[in-house]
Amino acid sequence: MGYFPLSGAFRMAPIDTYTIVRGCAGCDGKSTYRCADRFRVNANGKRLDVWLIYRCQRCKHTYNLPVYSRILRDSLSPGEYRALLANDPAAVTRVGQDRARFLRCGAQLGGELSYRLLRLPHRAEEGLWVQNPAQIRVCPDKLLAQCLEIPRARAKALLRGGEIVAEAAGGGWRFIPAR
Repeated sequence: MGYFPLSGAFRMAPIDTYTIVRGCAGCDGKSTYRCADRFRVNANGKRLDVWLIYRCQRCKHTYNLPVYSRILRDSLSPGEYRALLANDPAAVTRVGQDRARFLRCGAQLGGELSYRLLRLPHRAEEGLWVQNPAQIRVCPDKLLAQCLEIPRARAKALLRGGEIVAEAAGGGWRFIPAR
């Protein structure tokens, strides 16, 4: 067994928003839609409808992903309301990375979010910790390989051989040496 320093902490930080795969009237078939980084806000009296706009990558047809439907304007905080009207990038990112919203709307995701690993200050606890606040689905061997900067095949062998144990822990992963 080779020595691997199994200590430290990382956080998975999403880079982009989810893509959607759906039928496109312009392309006459399934197509991938990317976030246009814009909201559509429609008011009818005191009620609001809000959508996040997605565009077909091929023909630029649009699809509006429901964010809020028929909510009272006063139920939104003034800051959130301004962010929606101004197409605030942080609001677009927050909505565009909300996996549960896509699943509630019945949208077919075009894959997982791409991410980068950010090194966090060292943890005193034993093991290598990887926080996953965005709940990105990823194989533990891929994470281990990225954290240790080793080939994925080597990470798979370490996990399969029982030299390193991967545990799902509190919104992330913990990798510890086998005892």
